Amino acid sequence: AGGAPASAAWRALNDRLAAYRVCADALEGLMASGKALNGSAAPGNASTPSLKQAPRDMWRRVIEYGLQRRPVDEIFHRALLWWLMAAGQVTLLPTLDSPVLEGFLRSAADPGAEAVQQTWSTMLRGPTGGADVVALCAQLSNLELLATFYVRRGRHVEAARAFAELSQRDAPQGVDARAAPAPTLSQREAWLVQAIIAARAAGDGGSALGGDFVRIAEEKLQVARAQGKVLSQLTEVARTDASASHYCDALRVSLMDIERLYSLCESYSLHLPALAVLGVAAPYQEYGDRVEEHLNNLLDAALAEGWASASETVRELRAHFSSPRAGEVYVLRLDLICAALERSRFDAPGSSHGDVIHLLTHVVEPAMPWEWLWRTYADAHRRGPLMQALWEESTDMRIHLLGAVHALVLAWVRSPSGAQLLTLHRQAVCSAVDSFTVELNTMTDPSAAQLRDAYKAVRLELTHHHH
Repeated sequence: AGGAPASAAWRALNDRLAAYRVCADALEGLMASGKALNGSAAPGNASTPSLKQAPRDMWRRVIEYGLQRRPVDEIFHRALLWWLMAAGQVTLLPTLDSPVLEGFLRSAADPGAEAVQQTWSTMLRGPTGGADVVALCAQLSNLELLATFYVRRGRHVEAARAFAELSQRDAPQGVDARAAPAPTLSQREAWLVQAIIAARAAGDGGSALGGDFVRIAEEKLQVARAQGKVLSQLTEVARTDASASHYCDALRVSLMDIERLYSLCESYSLHLPALAVLGVAAPYQEYGDRVEEHLNNLLDAALAEGWASASETVRELRAHFSSPRAGEVYVLRLDLICAALERSRFDAPGSSHGDVIHLLTHVVEPAMPWEWLWRTYADAHRRGPLMQALWEESTDMRIHLLGAVHALVLAWVRSPSGAQLLTLHRQAVCSAVDSFTVELNTMTDPSAAQLRDAYKAVRLELTHHHH
């Protein structure tokens, strides 16, 4: 006796879904006619513009009209939403205006794929045939559609929370892994970016997220990007070292903590990724010795392969550490970098005094700030110990470095921003140029005489700019 009402309710539901299926078939006809008409229209043929345009959106207009009908038929709304997913229109869902939509996106897949198939099978057929119900449920369980819904409704706090949760989520439990693979590293990065954007868009309302939400999300994003560096180089290692393959698989789908990432870098001598990982800790200024160790190892290996390899390594370094947030000052230790590069160019066949300056001002992007380079090379009171040791090493090395300073001043004078920099630093630069010219005048080396004349010429340019 208890089964009869259930059977009656089940028959009533199926009867309604059969009627809604007729609507879905008509919508599929509108979709097909729109595609056919738009696909066959000859370019420049405007004889029936309204006929060409209307079928393309008519099916969507009919859906919007149906969803606006009152009173709300919840079964119709849910049936239509399942059909849209089956028809490959998943991204349309968050844009629709339905009081049922939020609950659908949040929990429609909770009963499981088998129950969904049993209840809504009539609607789970699109223009190309039956839908993969497991995959559809996985898309809903993922909650990205719900997060996008929040963004479109201006509910930024809820969107920020949802995207942050997504970035940390593993594959949905109990769902076929082929239909619901674990999110990739790039997806997690994108979700963290979305969480940060949504939190900032919330304005004062973002206080509901907690005062550290954005900072924590940005730190996680920086770790994720560092993880991408680790994965990229470890993938290369895995071609010759099978032990790295297991770690690569994990790096592709899971966010690792910073200690584990650094441990991998140490184990496989991944110096650039190690610097990226250490860059996350830049605000704490705790691992300077490790930064210098990896910088030295990275530069030594690159310089051993030649100047072209060293130049590319420095270009990569600068591209990755290009802002204070990325740890540029903490990682890009110019005293160490410039000392290593200048020593390699000193007396190298085919080298010139300005090679390193050219690399740092014209090759890397963004160019190194001129003030940083001036302090590193020419300011005897503020340059670091490694560059100072080079200046004191020998007369020949000193001439080489005086040539580098000349190249730096010349690059400065002739740069688009030179006029502004001259206003700020002209007196100090002119004084240094005069001092270096006097020093060169006391040297007997023929190259010193040539460099002295070059200094005099650049001094004239400085005077010309001033006037």
